Amino acid sequence: MLLMYLSFCDGTIQQQKQSVAFVCSQFNPGGAEFTTSQLLNLLQTNFSTYLIVNENETIWFKVPEQTQILRLNSSNVSAQLLSFQSIFNIQKFIFVESWNISILRSSIHLQQDQVYFLSTLPLLTVFQSSINQSSENEIFKQQLFTFKNISKVICTTKQDAALWSQFSANAVYIPTPLNNKLKRISQNDLEPNVIVIGTMDQFQRRTNLAVDSFYQIQKKINAKLFLVGSGANGMKSALLELAKIYKMEQKVKILDFYENIELFYEQGAVLLSCGEYGQMKTRQQAKEYGMPVVSYKKPAEFNQEGEIIVDNEDQMAEETVKLLTDFEYRRTAVENGYKAVEDINNDLITYNWIQILNGQEIEQTLPKVTKKELMERIKEVDLDIFTLFEFMEEE
Repeated sequence: MLLMYLSFCDGTIQQQKQSVAFVCSQFNPGGAEFTTSQLLNLLQTNFSTYLIVNENETIWFKVPEQTQILRLNSSNVSAQLLSFQSIFNIQKFIFVESWNISILRSSIHLQQDQVYFLSTLPLLTVFQSSINQSSENEIFKQQLFTFKNISKVICTTKQDAALWSQFSANAVYIPTPLNNKLKRISQNDLEPNVIVIGTMDQFQRRTNLAVDSFYQIQKKINAKLFLVGSGANGMKSALLELAKIYKMEQKVKILDFYENIELFYEQGAVLLSCGEYGQMKTRQQAKEYGMPVVSYKKPAEFNQEGEIIVDNEDQMAEETVKLLTDFEYRRTAVENGYKAVEDINNDLITYNWIQILNGQEIEQTLPKVTKKELMERIKEVDLDIFTLFEFMEEE
């Protein structure tokens, strides 16, 4: 059937509030989905909120009881969104990390001032994903033209908002909400648990490198490695086999996503981030909880403030061991992490979202990104893009 939805909280449509729908084609464990669940909580006082997902998707994160969940089936997405808009009087649609071209095209049938795009991954991630799907640049063109028809692209880093603005997109920066305000009172009584949280794969996240690094770590200290999240293409089995090759299967735990994921942030001693991109929300949460973050060096648009940056798995092992054995070094790393997130304010985030959704501008200064700098960043992730600049505004 065309329209499928779950039961309403009270069986009525609240007309006194403007209605906002977050469109997530999937709601698997991930930073974008977790950010969406947080925004639904922050915005529910000021808006009637909806979550639109595919019909068979599991809702992994908690959403407010007041949020109505609507389901899309595999038929015409545009028609279904227009139907939802009419029946539920939805004024604003926020497309969350919807890189799927068919989903993006459906936004064209909505009025421009009704469409927003929440981008929690850096711009170059979009291009990398597109290259993996197609050797042609046509998919870039379709995405960029679609974004020009969207009233706002809301980015979670200033650098990424600056990059989007180079493609004539109306980009704005609003950070992801904080999840935790409680700082750890003590740091020296933690078990030496090394944590990796997020999708497991060997391309974007490069989870296998965390296992390689841990092989060096466990030689020097009696630690455990927890890999927590969803796996792709048999990656969990491959990681388990890798741990067996290293003869450390008793020290490596590979776990599915946990609804109470906070336990790992509370009890973890060090977070490893090995991917070329992504895991921004995971790294932010670790800093909030007072867990030091050791990360591979990433392209310039990644915000890695308060993290220990390394160039290879040997350095990652060395820094992790130092964090687990040198309390003063650890204390400094924790304090740097706290400082990196101390300016993030949920009240200000809520206010900025309300302003944007009400058609108002927010005052902010984005860093200047020249075409030369953009090309340098493209080279950092080894992309072959030869038609991008025709979409950029002339300086």
